[in-house]
Amino acid sequence: MRIVFDLQSCQSTSSRTRGIGRYSLAHVRALIEKAPDHEVILALNNGFSDTIELVQEEFFGILPPSNIKVFSALSGLFDMGPGNQWRHDASQELYQDFIRELKPDVFHVTSLFEGFSDAVTGIVNNHAGINSVTLYDLIPFQYSETYLVGEPLQNWYFRKMQALKSADILLAISESSRQEAIEIIGLPPERVVNISSAIGSHFAVSRCSVERKNELQTKFGLRDDYILYTGGIDSRKNIEGLITAYAMLPIELRDRHQLAVVCNVDSASRSRLHSFAKSAGLPMGQLVLTGFVTEQELVDIYNMAKLFVFPSLHEGFGLPALEAMACGVPTLVSNTSSLPEVVGRKDVQFDPRDPRAISQSILETLTNPLRMTELREHGLQQARQFSWEKTAEVTLHAFETAVAEKKKQRPFFTGFSAPVSADLPQDGYPPPGRRPRLAFVSPLPPSESGISYYSAELLPELARYYDIDVVTPQTELSDRWIRGNFPCRTPAWFEKNASRYERVLYHFGNSSFHSHMFSLLERIPGTVVLHDFFLSGILYYQQASGAEADSYAQALLRSHGYEALQTFYREGQESTKRYPANLPVLLQAQGVIVHSEYSRTLANEFYGHDVGNDWACIPLLRAPKLLLDNATAKQCLGMPASSRITATFGFIAPTKLNIELIDAWVAAHENNPDAYLVFVGRNNRDIYGREVMDRIEQSPARNRIRITGFATTEDYNFWLAATDVAVQLRTSSRGETSAALYDCISAGKALIFNANGSGAELPETIACRLPDTFTQQELTQALSNLLTNTDEADLLSQAALAYRARLSPPTVARQYWQSIERFAFEHPLARQRQLLDRLRTLPDHAIQSSSALVELACAATQNIDYAQLPFCYIDLTCLNNELTVELQASLARLLIELPKGWRVELVQQVAGHYQILCQLACRLLEIPESENVPLLTRTHDAWIHIESVVAETSVYSRLPHIELIQKDQLERLTPQALANWLLGLASIKAVAGN
Repeated sequence: MRIVFDLQSCQSTSSRTRGIGRYSLAHVRALIEKAPDHEVILALNNGFSDTIELVQEEFFGILPPSNIKVFSALSGLFDMGPGNQWRHDASQELYQDFIRELKPDVFHVTSLFEGFSDAVTGIVNNHAGINSVTLYDLIPFQYSETYLVGEPLQNWYFRKMQALKSADILLAISESSRQEAIEIIGLPPERVVNISSAIGSHFAVSRCSVERKNELQTKFGLRDDYILYTGGIDSRKNIEGLITAYAMLPIELRDRHQLAVVCNVDSASRSRLHSFAKSAGLPMGQLVLTGFVTEQELVDIYNMAKLFVFPSLHEGFGLPALEAMACGVPTLVSNTSSLPEVVGRKDVQFDPRDPRAISQSILETLTNPLRMTELREHGLQQARQFSWEKTAEVTLHAFETAVAEKKKQRPFFTGFSAPVSADLPQDGYPPPGRRPRLAFVSPLPPSESGISYYSAELLPELARYYDIDVVTPQTELSDRWIRGNFPCRTPAWFEKNASRYERVLYHFGNSSFHSHMFSLLERIPGTVVLHDFFLSGILYYQQASGAEADSYAQALLRSHGYEALQTFYREGQESTKRYPANLPVLLQAQGVIVHSEYSRTLANEFYGHDVGNDWACIPLLRAPKLLLDNATAKQCLGMPASSRITATFGFIAPTKLNIELIDAWVAAHENNPDAYLVFVGRNNRDIYGREVMDRIEQSPARNRIRITGFATTEDYNFWLAATDVAVQLRTSSRGETSAALYDCISAGKALIFNANGSGAELPETIACRLPDTFTQQELTQALSNLLTNTDEADLLSQAALAYRARLSPPTVARQYWQSIERFAFEHPLARQRQLLDRLRTLPDHAIQSSSALVELACAATQNIDYAQLPFCYIDLTCLNNELTVELQASLARLLIELPKGWRVELVQQVAGHYQILCQLACRLLEIPESENVPLLTRTHDAWIHIESVVAETSVYSRLPHIELIQKDQLERLTPQALANWLLGLASIKAVAGN
């Protein structure tokens, strides 16, 4: 499990030095030691920057530094006036978003009732794990007239009470607190767990030296014998009742035993208590108010005490009583709330509202040496019943039980690390409830696109999970199922009505059928299905045809930098074979679905830095086709009954290795009159198409080699049924997944393919898999074996039929649903957009000053971190556009000879904001100019400032990687030297775990 602790209780001014802070620290440390197999993360607040290092030191050696995360909220939360509510609401949104990004299985708030004036706490809505809260007590609710004064405080407290009620589990520090949650809040008993409490091992019996005793007595005005109380001094602590009870003791007993109240006491309270003691008849010196004592002083004062009395009216647990018993001090307590379970003995309890009862209990104990000895021994034994190890053990069991129960209730919300098919409902349906509305953006039949027919097979199954409208510019839909079930919307209508849809699914391919999708995705976020990794073909077509000016050039620049742009202007269309140009689509996508791991490989090859790690890889859907039997299909096609057909499916192109297939087939079956080779698809009219025709005409078996031309669905299925051996070859894959290859598998055909691109991921057992680069002899041998060895062909056919279950529409649609929902809740871009939407709807958001909105944007940026290409920015602001010939040459080299995994950009500050100098970069490289664009920087970028110092107040001063150099140093800066510097930054980042 991943357990995230909100540990602001160890930071806030109201808790860090008091019992809640000490309890939280000890509790979390004990759980870390008890749960070495679980991942523990601590969440701290940057608003308490002076305490972050102190908390880090407390966990040094037991928790990796990278597991301590710090979130940013807005400043100025101390003012609780109505005009400041926006800052609190915005900070709460930032907090919620930050915790969700940590993807906890368990999110535990160690102190929920922080934040009225400084901290930002709460349970987190809409995350996959459970919310857990430490419940100390409900004292402010039960004594509201004392503790909840004023409407702002009351409203804040009752919002926290609602959070308590909404949490999955509460960890009560005593059985008394547990019962209060059940009775007052009305929580089911199974949602409240008593984890009890404990104290540090330093609370133990120890003998003070004479010197130490004298030192403490002198410092605090103590005598040899005193009755001790420690804790707070608010009204429920009943200090006045204790003083009254003490005043009722016989004078001689008071003369021998002072009453020592050990706690931090402000001057007003000190005056009030001294006045009260005087009115009760106590002479000076009998009541001692020590004020603040250190932890070690407290332990020593416990050990020097004669008797400990705890007259509190209400406690969540009562740690001082446990501390006193552990130090061997006879202990008397109230008979209320949790204190009876702490002391475990009825005859040491009294009614705290009756001073006579308190006084009598003190008198009976101090005057009875045997009772004093008995209570001392009982206290030591009772204290051993409590330990942080036990508390951690109960806590861990509560977490594990609650997580298991949550998974049963919500199996479809799992982290990216979980298998795609994990914990799905057995019937494949989502939990009951209203289905989200989904816009399905894709070409559809009769468009001559494999993606259109793929979509037609996916839609009926995906409709089990969503209410779907299809979005397409087509004026005709030939598929009756789609026409009858799915309203069809134009892209223009969809753009105006996008707010009606909770989910959007884009099917992107590298053909003209997808032209309209680029602008739609830019404005309307959604999940992208990347059927082709390379999108350079369609983008080039859009620019060359004039439909979208500079669309290909801009995509090249954003995806691959100035070197790719320079290549385009030098090579033209040939550049589409080298560059996928798809990074804008990947960065705009609210999640990406691909059909092969090869697409991830390409993403890493072109972009690096873990781009693609959070994609979903879903098998290419193939619906089982209702095919004729082999003999009947041959008869319908006019083929001889004795014919043995080798077929390949798809249009003819160099990447399909059609000529290699002709040569190998002729070598294997030239003299077999029953052998036929069929190309099911259209031939091209280019040079390669003519070469194929020439090869066929030159073959002695030319009468048994056919090219069908474009095949209708019916003809395609006839040829698929009639095929005896299928061959699907590829080279120079650019990330596409062959639908035809999967059709052959789904049809149970004996298949030959080569391990190119996504084909390398298919198991060898389902077909005859050749190497990526094979010889003609290897292909010839495979063709001969399968056409003549029917037993081997039958085995491969059966293996293919068994494999096709994972390609079935129900199986694939279920994985689509899970991935779309996962992206909708967890993808960083989705989170960022959802956060911005929530922030815009906050009351008074529209009237905030620009400085407040800038602060909000900075905090949001610091809290959201996801993989993108890092940039190295060279700041030319101070040069005033005066560039020497040497500097121009140096900059041109740095723009083209990029360090691996980095991009270099020239930037300049204009009117207080930075711009990327695309025009200057293009001039330096002597290529057509591209427009300058605003700079949105991130914390993992690097900066080189020339002869300038970054102002401390600047937003850029927070960037971790800044280098200041002189102009002549930049003139001499080589790409290799820059690469070495950036490599060093990456190493530092990796070591820090950031």
